[in-house]
Amino acid sequence: MKLTAEGYFITANSELRNLAKEWLKTTAEGCSVVAVLIATVAFAAAYTVPGGPNQSTGVPVLVNKPFFVVFTVTDVLSLTFALTSVVTFLSILTSPFRFKDFKHTLPNKLMVGFAFLFLCGNDDGSVWSNNHSDDLQQGKLDKNYSICSLLYPSWHLCTILFPSLYITIKDLQLAPENSLH
Repeated sequence: MKLTAEGYFITANSELRNLAKEWLKTTAEGCSVVAVLIATVAFAAAYTVPGGPNQSTGVPVLVNKPFFVVFTVTDVLSLTFALTSVVTFLSILTSPFRFKDFKHTLPNKLMVGFAFLFLCGNDDGSVWSNNHSDDLQQGKLDKNYSICSLLYPSWHLCTILFPSLYITIKDLQLAPENSLH
């Protein structure tokens, strides 16, 4: 019985497909948990605004301050990115994991999920660093501290996420070549 090129590829790489399927499931599950936790924090932050509410009107005390707008925007973006990341990772988990999906669909979904996870983590860090805005406006902190606290989440995620993501992508690209020998 003669096999087509596609049939031979499927039989020769079925073990590699199973390993990739398990790795993708594990990665998507772990990243989904992280994204849900970030979404929970972002949702909770929307109800506990910095400065608290005015006791007589119920309006946030810092509503007219520029940092309050930054807080609100970054909180909404963090929640949006986290929920988008969750949906993306859930779409990976519900994928049929066919061979043709491994060529474009699954890697693209994984990259989109990682990108939104990075963005939601970055925005969530900015939300919490903006909590020092009232201290800055009262003169308790200097502007350099505020700028550093806004940039720290980006720096921290870049130094942790990007090297591990690069190594993962590099391993995925090398795996098919090594398995054919």
